[in-house]
Amino acid sequence: MSKPYSDIPGTIVFDSDQAAEGYYLNQFCISLRLADNRELFRADPEGYIDQYPMTAGQRNAALNQEWNLLLELGGTSITPASSPPITALTFSSWRD
Repeated sequence: MSKPYSDIPGTIVFDSDQAAEGYYLNQFCISLRLADNRELFRADPEGYIDQYPMTAGQRNAALNQEWNLLLELGGTSITPASSPPITALTFSSWRD
């Protein structure tokens, strides 16, 4: 379905379709707010991420920390915000 905002250059609009596509991806990201979950993820990234039925693309992008791709695949701003405890990234260091 074509949307009037689908052709904004350089912009990924997070709408209901993106929310549905990224549901499990975003659940994974939200889970990393808890220190115990971050430790589990650090110890076994693939085992931890397998708890969330993401697409193969989402899973690979999350494991490889491809933040812009994660946004394209349904991630929200929580995606990079979840990363600092794991990657030492901050919003100011997060760029293309």
